[in-house]
Amino acid sequence: MGRKTGTGRAVERYQRRVHTWGFVFMALLYATIGLPATFVVFFSLERFGADTDKAIATGTATVTSCEHHALGTPYTCAATATWHTEPFGDQPPTTVTVHSMRSLSGEVAVEERSCRSYAYRHGCRIYTADFPKMPGILYLPMIIATIGLLIVTVLPGRPLARLFIRNPAKRG
Repeated sequence: MGRKTGTGRAVERYQRRVHTWGFVFMALLYATIGLPATFVVFFSLERFGADTDKAIATGTATVTSCEHHALGTPYTCAATATWHTEPFGDQPPTTVTVHSMRSLSGEVAVEERSCRSYAYRHGCRIYTADFPKMPGILYLPMIIATIGLLIVTVLPGRPLARLFIRNPAKRG
């Protein structure tokens, strides 16, 4: 290998800048387009069923009010629930939020299906007894969409970087 000329070194620096800025543009595009779209897909999946099908506890709830939502479960209803647990008998009534596919009123059968522990709170999801279970095949389009969004945001990164960075070899 011979010595590099000044133009060769300049072109090498240019290519490094294009690669660096291409990555920056890709990360910005994914942060502004891909991540929000991924969150929308994740949160809207609950419209097709609960994230688990195993009931932890069952009971009855008296619904006081319901709200409609665009993402997640279509309806969340404020209710007072009484849990029927086998070894301990009926528990005292508690105030809960019930997730439902339709607007509720009166007394309904409910199930506690999943509990998650977060750093700031412990949350258990309460569903109506007729709330559907999540079919596992619905995760496939979500995974494909996430990979597709990542690819779509990677492709324009380098061309955008070339638009904003001046090529030293093309002086004129």
